Amino acid sequence: EKSELIIRQGLLHNPDSLALNHSLAKTWISASRNLEACSLLKKLTVQDSTIQDVWSDLGIAEAHLGQPKLALNAFREALSIDPNHLLTRANCITLLADQRLIEDAQSVLNYTPSEQKNAKEIRTAKANLLMARQDMVEASETLYQLCLEEPESPQHWLNLSACLRSLK
Repeated sequence: EKSELIIRQGLLHNPDSLALNHSLAKTWISASRNLEACSLLKKLTVQDSTIQDVWSDLGIAEAHLGQPKLALNAFREALSIDPNHLLTRANCITLLADQRLIEDAQSVLNYTPSEQKNAKEIRTAKANLLMARQDMVEASETLYQLCLEEPESPQHWLNLSACLRSLK
């Protein structure tokens, strides 16, 4: 709420500021006000369609609203602007795997630059893809390493538990 108040004060002086409006949309995403965030982010893409972060945040907001096709379109647009954006690539792989678009997710993973393949975000997305492919052995190995590196992440532990349970 305080962030929104401060940003709105800035917008009183610069109502067309893309950076301030983008910050407002990100604040709304953090507050689970995704419908408002989507509306604003779509306007920002019309204002300037070349800002990767705006498209990526639009994908996140659309995904939170349960709109996977719209989210994928936004992530793909973001990747077309910056194909090396790590978090957008990971979000895209995860969303595709969640939608059971396994070949598409594998394709995005295959085109991941080699210097990014060891990033935690990409390995987490890969683990999600492996789970979707029912490759629980490799998924559990990847998740075990992630648990060691990020022991405070409940997502890794829950996914590892699911893998191990399915392996019995």
